[in-house]
Amino acid sequence: MNTNIFVTLAALGALGLSACKAVEVDSNGAIPNHYVSSLEQFEGTYSGNLKISYSANASAQPLALSKNFKVALSSVGNRPVISTNIDVLGAACGSSVGKLVSLEVGGAWDFIAKFAFDPGTCADRASGRYVVFYGSEKNALVTLYRDSRMSNRPGQTSVTSEYRASLKKL
Repeated sequence: MNTNIFVTLAALGALGLSACKAVEVDSNGAIPNHYVSSLEQFEGTYSGNLKISYSANASAQPLALSKNFKVALSSVGNRPVISTNIDVLGAACGSSVGKLVSLEVGGAWDFIAKFAFDPGTCADRASGRYVVFYGSEKNALVTLYRDSRMSNRPGQTSVTSEYRASLKKL
């Protein structure tokens, strides 16, 4: 029995060693130069559909689907940046993706980049303040979560909205 526990712990330890590694990001969203060159292979435009959904008491329901959603990953010096072809919250919102906040490399995705998000005039549509870009060589997943809140609908205690795009590199 002790051998099984040891083998299980060793396997978990090995998984931990292959997990994501946090990369130092300064207050301007810059990363060390040697990571910039490793991210260059992922730069480009990713395209897909942006799905907006909400879940109330764990039952997810789609709200909207935006086709031809595009996200471009690039870098300005040693600062990774992303831009989108549409305002994810609506044309009059003026929302924007800001500087890089955190970066992890390795693991199930080649990298996970978390960017600051400003909802502009539509703070009620997305109280989440981060856009997370999960990237690999050919695919990406982009998410923006709205924080859970109490629902004003009878019989529902909370609502969580999610903006999610599964993308392919062009």
